[in-house]
Amino acid sequence: ITSYLNDIKQALIFFANAKGNKISLENLINLSNSRYLSLLSKYAQEKSFKTQERMIATWKKWSEYKRTQKIETIFEKTIYPKSKHKILPNIEFETIEKLIDTQENPETWEDYRNRALIVLLYSAGIRINEAINLSWQDINLSANWAQIRGKGNKIRYVPLLESAKTILLEYKAALNKAHPEITSDKIFISSRLKKWHACTAERFFRQLIQKHNLPKLTPHSLRHACATHLLKSGCNLRTIQSLLGHANLETTKMYIQHSTEELMDIHSKIINKSKQ
Repeated sequence: ITSYLNDIKQALIFFANAKGNKISLENLINLSNSRYLSLLSKYAQEKSFKTQERMIATWKKWSEYKRTQKIETIFEKTIYPKSKHKILPNIEFETIEKLIDTQENPETWEDYRNRALIVLLYSAGIRINEAINLSWQDINLSANWAQIRGKGNKIRYVPLLESAKTILLEYKAALNKAHPEITSDKIFISSRLKKWHACTAERFFRQLIQKHNLPKLTPHSLRHACATHLLKSGCNLRTIQSLLGHANLETTKMYIQHSTEELMDIHSKIINKSKQ
């Protein structure tokens, strides 16, 4: 929400500067297409492609809202260039192993928490916010599944691997031993025994990667790695779509790229060998 509001604020400043005074609702409704494209051009020079896409999405949503009030704007009429295909990092399984190995000998309950987070993010393919919002009551230890509340408050169920369950239980035991007075039902909590925030967890990842000189990884990278490794192991796209909670199969298809590259590489080697 903060990012969307910032997009609107930056755009209003841009439009106001171009006009030479404060921007009004009437100015926005009657805004010329060229002025809007100038804004997007400025963003293209200064921001990442993802930020540019968010700016477009922000104003499209605003246009949809104004349409409910019978007001049309140029923001939804503008024809945009096709989005670039997102190139996902090809994360090797050995890299994930090295990351998990950094937490092999936990000493404090925070160490147990960190290990549990890493294993859960990778094994279940969930988003960092989905993990942070998990409560112990969302985990069914006897049936080996976890209830995940995803985007748009949509509920899905993901399998809980035996190894992940063991690590979660070890973390819970370490936490209860260190703080038997704890009342929070949240699984991942901060050192102050309050809900852990995603930004703090991401900072932990950055520090961990830097400390052990590992390839660049983020909590979301583990989700990508989970999907890619499942696909390479023969899992079908529909199952991966269900696991990740993608509303559209097209979103899941982006994980095909590395599998295709590997197959092409293997095929090329076979063909070249047969020619020798």
